[in-house]
Amino acid sequence: MEEEMELIKLCCKYLADLLLHVFWVFPVRQNRLFIMNDLSHTYGGSPKYICEYLLAHEPGRYEIIYPLAAPDDSVPGSLTTVRPRSPGYFYYALTSRAVVTNCGGISYLPVRRAQMVLNTWHGGGAYKRGGVLVYHGFSYRMETRLNAKKITYMMASTRVTKEEFPKALLISEDKMLETGLPRTDIFFTDYSRVRDKVYAHFGIGREKRIAMYCPTFRSGKNTTADFYRLKRMEMDPEKLLDTLGKKFGGSWVLAERSHPRLEGRSVTGRRDVVDFSGYPDTQELLCAADLVISDFSSLIWDYSFTGNPCFIYADDIAEYTVSPGFYRPIEEWPYPVAGNFRELLDKIAGFDGEAYQRAVKQHYRDVGSYETGNATEAACRMIDNWCTQR
Repeated sequence: MEEEMELIKLCCKYLADLLLHVFWVFPVRQNRLFIMNDLSHTYGGSPKYICEYLLAHEPGRYEIIYPLAAPDDSVPGSLTTVRPRSPGYFYYALTSRAVVTNCGGISYLPVRRAQMVLNTWHGGGAYKRGGVLVYHGFSYRMETRLNAKKITYMMASTRVTKEEFPKALLISEDKMLETGLPRTDIFFTDYSRVRDKVYAHFGIGREKRIAMYCPTFRSGKNTTADFYRLKRMEMDPEKLLDTLGKKFGGSWVLAERSHPRLEGRSVTGRRDVVDFSGYPDTQELLCAADLVISDFSSLIWDYSFTGNPCFIYADDIAEYTVSPGFYRPIEEWPYPVAGNFRELLDKIAGFDGEAYQRAVKQHYRDVGSYETGNATEAACRMIDNWCTQR
């Protein structure tokens, strides 16, 4: 039944691709950009940082269209916002010289030759496998292939992802770029003001230190119908915060951040934690966190560049290793791994900061990191070059 539903969705996308050709009656605008955070349609991730760079370095040069699911005061007034999947959304998408996405949203768009589609992707490092390496359904593979054909370039964070993404996402190898990801650039800057902003937003006292718990989703094996399932683990905030205080000193608070596609559902099921899930930009939250606890989420790659401790906490490691599996064995990751809550507390109590830093640096060498803090500039340079062509 699930595969039948997926097949219907695939057919609808092929039909949409055909019908949306009607927008080809409108010319492509040389200075129009369509930049979307397709994962959540909020103002965050690589799309946000590309917008910020363009507005700061080339103000007024481009008409930037940004799909937004809900009003957000943090979005610059110079951006034109549209409702996702509205008529205006399709009009602007199909008349923009460059389209930027961090996930998908382009499989059913009849992209023209004059248009560039830049996919920044939404996760760095080389951790959990994805794409057709995991989801084997016919409809999913066909949609992945359809999406891949529309991509002009795709940014890679590491040598491993540059080699593996063509297999997982069915994209041509020559489209992969050794640039790093724009969303990671912030960790190469002084982000103290961003940290202050997050503390003020949530009313957290500056004397407090933040431990952020942010696991990823769990999914089905063959189709997208069961893509985003919630995985809960034991979490006793009082015991955790006590352990953190004894190990690292200071007074701590625990915050939770659910995956964008989990619609803000609590990952702890507790009321005595700070809810970070409604905040639009995960990167800013990572800037504020003094320690992160996750499982297989790629944000552990982003957070590694802060130099702060990061821990893996999951009781389904053996199962996850089989499906979806990892690009590199979890034993080769630099982060301390815990399979239950008691073990997590022990890993925190025994944490060796110097050994951790050495392991992180070796990890960058092992996976071939492309992160230098200049990915946003590289993305905007590609946009500029494309938009100056005739």
